[in-house]
Amino acid sequence: MLNFPSRWIPLWEKYFSINKSSLDEKVEHLCDGLDCLSSFVVKTIINRYRRASKLMEDASLDEIDEISFRQWETQQRIYVDQKIEFAKSKYHLPVDNYEEAVFGYDSGLFYLNEHVDLKKHLGGSVFIDGGAYVGDTLLILLKYKPSQIILFEPDSINIRHLKWTIKENTPSIGNMVLVEAGMGEKNCTKGFKEVGGSSSSFLRVNEEDEINQTVNVWALDSYLEKRTDLSERVGLIKLDVQGYEWATIQGAIETLKLNRPIVLISLYHTPEDFFEIKPYLQKELASYQFIIRKLNPNHPTHETMLIGFPKEMKTTN
Repeated sequence: MLNFPSRWIPLWEKYFSINKSSLDEKVEHLCDGLDCLSSFVVKTIINRYRRASKLMEDASLDEIDEISFRQWETQQRIYVDQKIEFAKSKYHLPVDNYEEAVFGYDSGLFYLNEHVDLKKHLGGSVFIDGGAYVGDTLLILLKYKPSQIILFEPDSINIRHLKWTIKENTPSIGNMVLVEAGMGEKNCTKGFKEVGGSSSSFLRVNEEDEINQTVNVWALDSYLEKRTDLSERVGLIKLDVQGYEWATIQGAIETLKLNRPIVLISLYHTPEDFFEIKPYLQKELASYQFIIRKLNPNHPTHETMLIGFPKEMKTTN
């Protein structure tokens, strides 16, 4: 049995049990149109969660594939370790948590360099950072020259750290707006588990999770409609909102359709996000290309990201 720390395992156990008869069909829909590496990532993540759950008898993991994937992860660790050491020398954070996904892979933008002229399509546009945490992603996104970065973060402890990051890295930071709220399907107030870290969430995964705060929530479509001062298009939306990605996308669908931004969306928190977001966006957004990559070689499932871009951005060779 594959054992690893993940507070999300109970949700996956339940999902596997409920969807046992339709799981193969869901995998097929998820992998439709993906490249070979994306499909490999998908099947590896599914089987690792199966192995880690109580439903290990359902695991169909090919041991040769698992060995191959672990070898790939070992190679990636060398690269990521070097990138993080460089980041520590360049950027100042209030916590010693230089995440692999952010500083190793630019939250997924690294994998678009071969597909998209990022300087051309991102420069001068508005970026949305959903789940801004302590401002680590902010530091990376600035090198793509946005006109403005809008940061959404509901955790008051993270917000204090984020403001510290902005202050300490002032020479590198340009135009930004900090929205002290979460993101969701509609404008509302909602119960929130605040822990002052990357695990703060609207979701109560197990009995130990305590909803200890009430925070404001914005639907992105509504927020941008009220921002009459914005004239530039939204060029990038990054979402790492601890299992609330599906709801956030529902509240941002008009922005996605109108602006056709590059999207970087965490998929690994809940099985609903993992199986449903990509097929939904593929249906709603015409002519988008998607890939799925795992951006943390040091954890079996964490930082599995959906990376998408309009096909008209694709560089022609």
